[in-house]
Amino acid sequence: MTNLEKKYLVGKKLYELYELSEGSDFSFQYEDFAYQNGIAQDDIWLLLETMKKTGVIKFTVTNGLLGISVSISPKFINWYEKVVTEYRSSTLMLTENNFYKIYDLLIDIDEQIQITQGKEVTFKVIPNIIRFSQKLFPLQESFALKDYREYRVEACKYLSKIGVLTNWNMEPFKTNGFGVMHLEVNILKFDSVIAEYKRKELEIESSVGFIEKVSDIYRMTYDGVELKVNGICLTKPQAEGENDQIASFLLNKGEVGRPYRKEELEENTKVKDGIGKNLNKVVEILQMMHQL
Repeated sequence: MTNLEKKYLVGKKLYELYELSEGSDFSFQYEDFAYQNGIAQDDIWLLLETMKKTGVIKFTVTNGLLGISVSISPKFINWYEKVVTEYRSSTLMLTENNFYKIYDLLIDIDEQIQITQGKEVTFKVIPNIIRFSQKLFPLQESFALKDYREYRVEACKYLSKIGVLTNWNMEPFKTNGFGVMHLEVNILKFDSVIAEYKRKELEIESSVGFIEKVSDIYRMTYDGVELKVNGICLTKPQAEGENDQIASFLLNKGEVGRPYRKEELEENTKVKDGIGKNLNKVVEILQMMHQL
């Protein structure tokens, strides 16, 4: 957990207790809070001590080291507003689309720093090859390049606000190439931020992989026209034909009042009176995998 997350969680809890107390002093059982949020008690204590030294709060120990009596100072609201703003605009809270807008620019900056070995970098607004194209340039049409240019502007404004860019400008719109951008980078801030984004990218990739793995569950349906798996049409059996009757029988009108389970089907080599097709043949014709 990052220091920003810890500040946000502690600040949020103190603000909630402050509102409940209607402005009076209140008790904060920070040991229980630490346990519930997976934060080391020492980390919370150090944060509270820092807040006390800077005049954000005052507190006294009320129950050994288990609890404190807190008094909120006028500085606390401004402090908490800044923490919330920083937290909401951090990589922790960025939408996937906004994340890639910013990360895309960070990678370009990183590549140029490697070449120039300096803090001033210059490159095309629209690169020859757009990375993360499915996210940032899905239409693959020339008119969409204007949107991509705006993404660059948004990313520059964001990186300026968090101190990565100390100065930036973009040449006026040009039909052939959309101009060049010039950036002046705070190298130390940039180094920490791009490391954070690289970690975030790994988290996103891991979560996407997990979703894909979970989605390997197939649900077959038949509406009398199309035989589908997870909404994708496999085939369209001929109306009132044997395949139509078999699909409907298996998935909609089984004798057990529901689609048959695999072990129930294995007990029958023929699925319905008057239809002599073997289940293996049904699988082949209806384009199902190996067995029902």
